[in-house]
Amino acid sequence: TDLNSINIQNNYLSGNLPSLPEKLIYFYATNNHLSGPLNIEWNKFIYLVLIYIDGNYFTGTLASVDSNLLIDFQITENYFTGNVPSITNINQYQFIGVAANYFTGTLSDDFDRSCQLFDFIYGFNLIEGTLPSSLGKCENLMKIAGSYNLLTGIIPR
Repeated sequence: TDLNSINIQNNYLSGNLPSLPEKLIYFYATNNHLSGPLNIEWNKFIYLVLIYIDGNYFTGTLASVDSNLLIDFQITENYFTGNVPSITNINQYQFIGVAANYFTGTLSDDFDRSCQLFDFIYGFNLIEGTLPSSLGKCENLMKIAGSYNLLTGIIPR
């Protein structure tokens, strides 16, 4: 199929997320009752740049988000567990939102001068360790929201 945009926000849709078309560019499914694990084969997508699944009932772990194109990744207010997902090509992302889940572990320290990140939202989890010192290399960064975690150490420059 040539379907490239799905916007099903603010409904009462439920059940597991079906397989998404490989030509998808934008996927908005915030504020529904979708549930179950998020079994997405990230590399199958040809164009996917944005995924919003905030405010659902997704569960399970996300070992990694492995996409060469994705720039906006919003999965806040779900029931994900396990370590904060590893994000391949993290420097191309503009928005990352993983807040209000049950993520543990530490934050990636893989940011560099090519970082395009504007917003990094990871509050209301169980994340430990320090703020990544490499976040200081993200010259476009406008918002860090990491309240209500278990972070220690100093605020990087």
